[in-house]
Amino acid sequence: MTENLTGDEALIRSLHVCDDGRDWTARLVWMMGDRKRISEHAHSLPPALPQIVKPTIRPKVRKKRRRVKPAVNLTDF
Repeated sequence: MTENLTGDEALIRSLHVCDDGRDWTARLVWMMGDRKRISEHAHSLPPALPQIVKPTIRPKVRKKRRRVKPAVNLTDF
């Protein structure tokens, strides 16, 4: 999917969460019945993707690394 993107676009996609703001529910349900429509020879257009919210791009939240306590050497008394 990223083979046709420029370097900057691929970097933005890998470092950010891109939300197009559309409701994909009806399209996903329609895609689940794909094999059924193929076997029945009934072809239909996919449902529209209504715009629900404004598109957003925000940085991915990275997990913070936990600090590890240094090991206590119990062999030396």
